[in-house]
Amino acid sequence: MLRTIWIIGALSALLAVAAGAFATHGLQQLGDVHGADIVRTGALYGLVHGLVLLVLGMAHSLAVKGVLPFGQKRLLAGAGAIALGAVLFPGSLYLYVATGWRPLVFVTPVGGTAFLIGWVFIGLSVFRARARV
Repeated sequence: MLRTIWIIGALSALLAVAAGAFATHGLQQLGDVHGADIVRTGALYGLVHGLVLLVLGMAHSLAVKGVLPFGQKRLLAGAGAIALGAVLFPGSLYLYVATGWRPLVFVTPVGGTAFLIGWVFIGLSVFRARARV
């Protein structure tokens, strides 16, 4: 699972950089300002949460070794939810702009909700961390 989280994190960041460049150098230059804005939104969320997944993978590894006091199960649950969001949120926006298929806009809030659930799990992991002396 941890390896999958790192892979999704790295791919999410990679696709976000490519999508952001495409929005600026492709869509905007073609005059599709609205599409470029939508893709940039997906790229921003994809980049941020891709990096978060990489950090969560490292934090989980350190928690397993006892270096960090965070709850491992909650960190993993949070990372899983954020990984789901990192696929659904920007992915639905990219596909919507590429295809114009309207039902994809209903997938985007599911990805956003997955992000929120992930952040709740991460917050709980930190909040309930055992104290170190």
